[in-house]
Amino acid sequence: MPRGIRIVLLLCAASLLAACAGPRYAEVARNTQLKPGEGRIYLFPTTSNCAFVMQPKLRVNNEIVGRVKPNVFYYVDRPPGNYIITDKYWTGDGASFALAAGETRYVAYHFPTMGSSGCGKPSFHFVESSAEAERLLLPMTYGGTSR
Repeated sequence: MPRGIRIVLLLCAASLLAACAGPRYAEVARNTQLKPGEGRIYLFPTTSNCAFVMQPKLRVNNEIVGRVKPNVFYYVDRPPGNYIITDKYWTGDGASFALAAGETRYVAYHFPTMGSSGCGKPSFHFVESSAEAERLLLPMTYGGTSR
């Protein structure tokens, strides 16, 4: 392929990727309001891991809310109630919690590498300090909902 065409294709690809990049956490937090009577759940990765290649689906009470991607977070607003965060394959395990109206919960996840066999069982944990969660979320971009 001629060099000029490759350069044009690379520029087009770069433009498309830039257009797909969502807003950063600070912008989302500043520009989204929580509706009265609802709580918010943030989901985000803690480390680089094998799941970024496989991009498993993240679920909140069995509803797919996004895919695991590097430096990408998701949030969902839900009414008060009991919730469980899982992925597509390990649906029986996950992080269970109760969400209250006006409450924000931060759920971090990690998918361990199992060598050539792929990813192991994910671990989900709560980041209880909102200051610590926000520090982790600051460099990340919002992934929107991806089904």
